[in-house]
Amino acid sequence: MEASEATVRGEAAWLADLERAADDRSALLVVEDVQLLPDACAVRLRRLMERPGPWIALTGASLAELTGRSAALAAACPVHIELPTLRERTEELPELVRAMLDGLGTGDRLRFTPAALAALAGHPWPGNLSELHAVVRTVAGHRSVGDITPWDLPEGYRVSPRMRSMTPLERAEHDAIAAALRECGGNKLHAAKRLGISRTTLYNRMRTLQITA
Repeated sequence: MEASEATVRGEAAWLADLERAADDRSALLVVEDVQLLPDACAVRLRRLMERPGPWIALTGASLAELTGRSAALAAACPVHIELPTLRERTEELPELVRAMLDGLGTGDRLRFTPAALAALAGHPWPGNLSELHAVVRTVAGHRSVGDITPWDLPEGYRVSPRMRSMTPLERAEHDAIAAALRECGGNKLHAAKRLGISRTTLYNRMRTLQITA
């Protein structure tokens, strides 16, 4: 269950789903992004964790970032496993996005361009994989085939915070490199030749401009 659904669908509907899931004592109940839970939902979940029932696993922000009810939920868990956040492993975005598209059944028809991936890489991703999956699902719902550019992304994701701090010249260079990579199917050697620069220079500029491909 995704905690964000409590806000989208309403607390009553979310709590009803929680009760139904808790009734199946043979199942594993997973609640994602507990830091997004409204207080009433967090309190009810905490009570369920205190009684015999299904195994309950929670995901969320790091322990140091949790506060209030979500911190209390984490404290009630007997085992904690810290994993890197999405913002700490944005180099995995191309593979993650591809796997999500495959899961949605559109992996053979849709492709996120390097420019779109670069825009996504600049976001902090407080919702981690759940937030990324919501973005990919939204894009796939509006576009059935072809290349996904930054302008196909939800409005808040089209320009990364990092790109907003670029000079006009840096943005122009970023867009030129991203376009060359897209036209060359991600082949960096061919893209470097198209741009008239060495492959080493291309790698250096991609790293400086935070372009993923």
